[in-house]
Amino acid sequence: MDKKRIIFFSLIFLFIFSYNFTLPRDPDFGWHMKYGEDVVLRHKIHLTDTFSYTYRGKSVVDTEWLSEGIFYFIYSKFSFLGLSLFSAFFTTLAFFIPIIVFRGNLTVKFLLTVWSVIGSSVVLLVGPRIQNISLVFFSFLTVFLFKYTQTGRRRYLWPIPPLFLIWANAHPGYSLGIFLLVIYLLIVTAYLFNDLIKSGIKYNLKEIKKFALLSAIFLLSFCLSGVKPKSIGPSGSSLDVIKALVLPVNLASNVSLVGRVRVTIAEWLPPVLVDLPGTLFYLGILFSIAFFSYQFIDKRSLKYIIILLVFIYFSLLSRRNTPFFFLIFLPCMLIFLEKKIIESRFPFLRLLNILTILLMLLWVPARLFKGALDILPSNNNVDVYCRTVKYPCEAINFIQKNKPAGNMFNSYDWGGYLIWQLPEYPVFIDGRVPGQEIYSEFETVNSLNSGWQEILAKYNVKWMIIRPNQTFNFIVKSQDNWQVVYTDEIANILEKL
Repeated sequence: MDKKRIIFFSLIFLFIFSYNFTLPRDPDFGWHMKYGEDVVLRHKIHLTDTFSYTYRGKSVVDTEWLSEGIFYFIYSKFSFLGLSLFSAFFTTLAFFIPIIVFRGNLTVKFLLTVWSVIGSSVVLLVGPRIQNISLVFFSFLTVFLFKYTQTGRRRYLWPIPPLFLIWANAHPGYSLGIFLLVIYLLIVTAYLFNDLIKSGIKYNLKEIKKFALLSAIFLLSFCLSGVKPKSIGPSGSSLDVIKALVLPVNLASNVSLVGRVRVTIAEWLPPVLVDLPGTLFYLGILFSIAFFSYQFIDKRSLKYIIILLVFIYFSLLSRRNTPFFFLIFLPCMLIFLEKKIIESRFPFLRLLNILTILLMLLWVPARLFKGALDILPSNNNVDVYCRTVKYPCEAINFIQKNKPAGNMFNSYDWGGYLIWQLPEYPVFIDGRVPGQEIYSEFETVNSLNSGWQEILAKYNVKWMIIRPNQTFNFIVKSQDNWQVVYTDEIANILEKL
């Protein structure tokens, strides 16, 4: 590789890296840290809930124990800076591996990378996040399948089963990988039956053997994905979860309890056109449709088109899925644009390459500097991190000092942080149990719907930590049996008399 290409790919790597190099802002970060602490220090994988009192003892299987353990270990040794560096490096691989593996013009690679990364920035800018583990594994799986499609070489199939063994213990997003395998196998099956009808079995023994190997690899992958912690009791309806994840949000909210939760969590809603990531996502769809409509669709390209269409659908369901669309879009465009670029002689291509490098030389340092300014003040100082991310820091200090008695009611998106910083106080709710009955009860109380006081009585709630700008506060303060014992611009603490 010549010096120009080394510089170019180094800058692309740093460009992707800069989009995830920030403090963790995922509201689930806290409970992931607490699970990771138990994995590393106590060698314990949770099969039931111990961090809430509303769900205590019920099945909440720690399916992310491997990645949580790694995140906690890195944080315990190197604080926020080390964790952010590790997460940004690992997440960068998801978008960087395809542009290294697949051939193509450097300028085209840069433009497609910028398009894909900014289009995925809703997820990436959250910072260190367990979900990003699935982005990396999904990217590797896509590369293996697409390279196998291009070359027919078996060496691209062998890594898939061990990948699923690790993935299934790192993040539940492995199910999306299983789905990709199923779609791929169905397409190959359709091709094989079509060839058998046309040519007969004796002329297709080679293809039948390849299909048998592919099926065996996929079956082994499916079996190995089951080697993970299992529930020791009923864990809810899997069908309810499936309906929530594969149906449009309005339909899912009518037929699924988990689906009703989707409408209340922003990242589970469809992408919006009015922001830059949403605009780039919809432009990616239009570009894909226009490109494949323009070129002649043959047997080879149809496989990619079907997979791309499937992930367009899933990404339209939820903005948190848009990076998976771009992880299909990026290699597809590299594969099919390669020939177009080689056959064409664009004017000023050398000038575009120079401008691309200059742009990255200006952009990348600015974003890395911004990330460092975000992270360094909080390094080795959880209080600064708490204030930066706007958690109820002073209210937590008040609780630690005054030690209110009894069960608490808490805001949903504070639950994870409270589990991490106030482990002696089990939470009412956090991000681990959306879709369960407890979420409906939380919404009833939080919205002051009929029966809210009965729910607080049912769980013997004695105090609350909630936001001060909710109508809820004004109504509760008007009740004779509640008093405000602490207030600031972020949180109120109310106690029952």
